[in-house]
Amino acid sequence: MKIIHTADIHLCMDMRHSCLSPKAAEEHRKQILRTFSSLIGEVKETGADILIIAGDLFETRCARSSDIKRAADFFREIPDTRVLISCGNHDPLSRTSLYEGIDFPDNVTIFPPEMAAIEFEDLGVCVYGFSWDRERYDSIPFEIPEPDPAKTNILVLHCDVTSRSSYMPVNVKMLAGIGFDYVALGHIHRTGAVRENICYPGSLEPLDFSEEGEHGYIFVDDESGKLVPRFVSFASTRFVTAKLDVSGITDYNTLRDRAREALDAGPDDYARLVITGVCDRSLDMSYLKDELEGNFRYLLVEDESTADYDLIRLYRDNSDNIIGRFILALMNDAATDEKARLALYCGLDALLQSGGENR
Repeated sequence: MKIIHTADIHLCMDMRHSCLSPKAAEEHRKQILRTFSSLIGEVKETGADILIIAGDLFETRCARSSDIKRAADFFREIPDTRVLISCGNHDPLSRTSLYEGIDFPDNVTIFPPEMAAIEFEDLGVCVYGFSWDRERYDSIPFEIPEPDPAKTNILVLHCDVTSRSSYMPVNVKMLAGIGFDYVALGHIHRTGAVRENICYPGSLEPLDFSEEGEHGYIFVDDESGKLVPRFVSFASTRFVTAKLDVSGITDYNTLRDRAREALDAGPDDYARLVITGVCDRSLDMSYLKDELEGNFRYLLVEDESTADYDLIRLYRDNSDNIIGRFILALMNDAATDEKARLALYCGLDALLQSGGENR
């Protein structure tokens, strides 16, 4: 028996919180759909018996009925694979759910909003699952069933086992102690096995810069009667963030070369460069974005640096006011202590922007 376990795909998501430009956000939205289509091809190629989607297949607030129908048509391409869908907090199975009006093929089962068991006699498998019908659960709204010792038992949950939360917090020790052969989780967007057989696949494609690292799905194989999960990297792109301290850099060529070294990203990736440190006032950071953005699918440059100051001139011009006194108080420490230097420059930024010079 072969199982593909995925979750948190978020088809139709508008990416408004992604920090991407509108054009890049729309392209990534389309890429998520293309990757999901490729996953259907992966189901065919691997001959998976079961495809588990552990919540948040869609972003309901952005989806249309035509989007749900498109997914249903994808499932028609894999008629020999049992597709099991657990609805999550972003695509809850409420009375107004778009799932309700779509004719899904016979190989698709959407779990109801109560714990249910789906048996596949030919595989000797019983899959237990639950669909959300609202956006929050402060606790588990059902009793987790006892597995059938005569079958292979799988539990599908869209929940939070990493913390106490309003997104169905579940105690992982309790889950591990019940004795399921595999627990397919969703909700957390980073892949990870919280126990050997209790796994989050993470989001199929990363959704924004908070989701760095590898993304894909879990392939579960039956090895001598034991279900063995294995993560498969499958995403078409990455979100990569790098920090560059520009203190001491005085020319554009060095700035460009250091930025390239810092950004471990390729032409298919979304890259973010965070500039820190004390920046030479003669350097215009907008040129850096112009030079580098062609190397990535998208480049975001966030300048958190502090502009350098001619402290001697600034003190001479303001020796009789608060700016001069501030420089005098920190100048000695700033010469040898980087934190003091940043404090001095950040303070000067605030004082000068507030009109403190020569006052």
